[in-house]
Amino acid sequence: MFSYLFTFRSQTAAQSGRRILYEAGLWTQLRRAPQEVSSLGCTWGVYVEGADGVHAAQLLRAWNSPVSGAYRVHPNGYLEQAQL
Repeated sequence: MFSYLFTFRSQTAAQSGRRILYEAGLWTQLRRAPQEVSSLGCTWGVYVEGADGVHAAQLLRAWNSPVSGAYRVHPNGYLEQAQL
């Protein structure tokens, strides 16, 4: 099963995004983003389960959260940009 990764340019922004999703009842995990998507330096990521990806994107947009990218993370670690 895959998951989704929403990236943020700062830890504070990622924590805010995680809080929005957590308060909506979604499972989340906050971690440093993988090197492949961190070309601009310090990038943080909020991971959600695959089934919650669309709902998470809608919530983050509704709150004008500063998401810098969205990616689908496959079980083998492969990342692909997601259009949510």
